[in-house]
Amino acid sequence: MRAAGVDEAGLGPRLGPFCAALVEIDLSRGDPHGRPDVYGLLRSAVSGAVSGAVSGDDEGTPAVIGDSKSLYSPRRGIWLLEHGVLILLRAMGVPPPESLRAWVRAFCPGRDAAALNDVPWFARRDDDVSIPLTRHAEDQIERKSRGLLEAMHSAGLKFLPPKQRFVTAAAFNRALDSEGGKSPAVWSILNPLILHAAKAEGPDYRYITVDRQGGRRYYAERLTELFPDRPPEIHEETPSYSRYSIGHVRIAFPVSADRLYFEVAAASMFAKYLRELGMMHFNRWWSGKTPGIEPTAGYPRDAERFINQLRAAGGIPVSESTLIRNL
Repeated sequence: MRAAGVDEAGLGPRLGPFCAALVEIDLSRGDPHGRPDVYGLLRSAVSGAVSGAVSGDDEGTPAVIGDSKSLYSPRRGIWLLEHGVLILLRAMGVPPPESLRAWVRAFCPGRDAAALNDVPWFARRDDDVSIPLTRHAEDQIERKSRGLLEAMHSAGLKFLPPKQRFVTAAAFNRALDSEGGKSPAVWSILNPLILHAAKAEGPDYRYITVDRQGGRRYYAERLTELFPDRPPEIHEETPSYSRYSIGHVRIAFPVSADRLYFEVAAASMFAKYLRELGMMHFNRWWSGKTPGIEPTAGYPRDAERFINQLRAAGGIPVSESTLIRNL
């Protein structure tokens, strides 16, 4: 049996990349007809609760694998998010890539890596942000990842390396134009992750959980387009939970999945971490072009401030469709 989680980061901003991630977990034991509770299976080694997590070095504390919106904030900084991502990679048996470009090459489709060269703030190879971004006690990461691996072994779990998307503003705008709107554009970006989770080699029974995007409730039509040979069976379509099956594949779209399910929380962490890597590149490049400009997270109100500052300082030296995501 396989549990897979899909989540995104950067849907709301007008500046910076849109990122998404898929995390897959193989379970050698358990009822294939019952949805696996990965948090419950790993409760000795992980926690989804951020409250009380003062430092990643606290002796005896579990690894925090939770909703990335709780793990990261400008006030808290990126250390707790990065700490969890590094522990997950260690448990997956994957060494962390050393830079943004290396990360995108390792975990994203080739078209996402190629698109980096089309955008000046991602194209420079001599200005790549080095990973890790913050200082960590290596022995603490080793201890927590070892504890996680022990819990995984006891529960019969195996983590697979993540699959990700890194979509620049320019590429996002092209998807908007070709797909005819924001919602279908996002679906087209997530499609390869969902298809991989459903069709890659591995166990027959699969539980794919996708954090619900916006207020959408009905997904049967889109799943039919994605799996034209076998239309989905509808089990539930409520304001908080939509659930379908396609043969042995179960696909669910719950509200707040990144707070409820380990595999979606892990996907949210990988997606958010990759977006923050991208924003560091973005802000570093623009600060070199426009001295004194304040960094931005790219959300609409501050994006407007940032764009106005660029214009006041002499204009935007790139096409606006390369910089600004269309609504």
